[in-house]
Amino acid sequence: MSSGRRGDATAMCERLALRLERAGAAHPVAGAVALVARGHLGMARHEFADLVGIEVADVGASEDGRVPFGRLPREIGWVLDDIEGLDLLVLADAARASRCGASAAACQHDPPCSDA
Repeated sequence: MSSGRRGDATAMCERLALRLERAGAAHPVAGAVALVARGHLGMARHEFADLVGIEVADVGASEDGRVPFGRLPREIGWVLDDIEGLDLLVLADAARASRCGASAAACQHDPPCSDA
């Protein structure tokens, strides 16, 4: 965003990811992204699954944070393209930092994950 502020959708994902992380989700950022995708359309899980052509169980696993960011069903990604204010680069960085859990000094990723 040109204003330097994060979009509402990105901030929503960050808040949801914190909730999922506190609940013990393995992939909280990915779960938050999946939740925001369905929430953007205002649909129940079964409606969303029917619309995008995936199994309800796959929607549930994605939203529960059991699917890594890079393995979310691509059909969910199609919905994300239409969400204004969603910065997937910021969220991908957050997913990497969440996955790593190491301090910036101890992180082995290139570039290193930030202290968060």
